[in-house]
Amino acid sequence: MLAHNQNIHLLPTSQQQLAAGQVDSRLLITLATLAHSVPIYVLRFGDAGPGAAPGTPLRSVTIAAVQLSGHRATSYLGQVLAFLRAQRAPLRASTAILGTGSAAALQIEFAAPSPPGLLTGQAN
Repeated sequence: MLAHNQNIHLLPTSQQQLAAGQVDSRLLITLATLAHSVPIYVLRFGDAGPGAAPGTPLRSVTIAAVQLSGHRATSYLGQVLAFLRAQRAPLRASTAILGTGSAAALQIEFAAPSPPGLLTGQAN
């Protein structure tokens, strides 16, 4: 389970959203893969979209731009952005850097709708 990955750090609200199955499968796949290379500090999941029906998966995540020992936050962001930009559909996300310096964060967002079957291997 993603919540038990020691390289992924979640705030209580994010833990609840994850446990309730509210997070888009593309985010789950992306975070799990990224966590193999770098620590991930999830600040929040969001963006079910305006007027979204109940149960619509959360399609964005904001992660802190942490400083790895001996590295600057920009180095961390560069590593994460390089990974995200190398992805192809349906795992290609849009990104935005929020803030600067030690307050920098990275928003990762997927377009609607979420393709079915990514985690089960049974696409419709």
